[in-house]
Amino acid sequence: MLVNLAEVLNAAKLYGDDAPKPPFYGIYQVQTFIRNNDTIAPLKTDSARWDKLVVSWKGWTNIKMVNDSTRHLAFEPDSTGKKIVMYNYKDTASKYTFNCTYPRKDMLMLTGKWNNDSLKVLLAKQDIKEFLLVNRGFRWINETPLNR
Repeated sequence: MLVNLAEVLNAAKLYGDDAPKPPFYGIYQVQTFIRNNDTIAPLKTDSARWDKLVVSWKGWTNIKMVNDSTRHLAFEPDSTGKKIVMYNYKDTASKYTFNCTYPRKDMLMLTGKWNNDSLKVLLAKQDIKEFLLVNRGFRWINETPLNR
């Protein structure tokens, strides 16, 4: 199979590191999760409490729950960044609309309905540079073990 250089460069611009980043790009850690006016603790047995919101591709998001399950959803922010619509691809009739506010530069507050529950979720955007693999670097061979 022969691939020419133009195809490779075009693919990098569409899908690789050179691809444009979608709105809300990043990993958001849930700081506070309020369901029906009750603050929900991050119990590992709770399959309905969010732990992280990950936006890496246009039109998609992953919500990681505290019990380590993941929900893959369509993700449609409006052009002003004040509303987000999420829904399951298999059930486009049930859409979840959230209002967005920004308490700080690196914080995001989502307020809306999820199924029959009202949610208020405060999320903190994680700095990619703080990830161990990024700030320490990758090594095929470690001369000394990394004990954290």
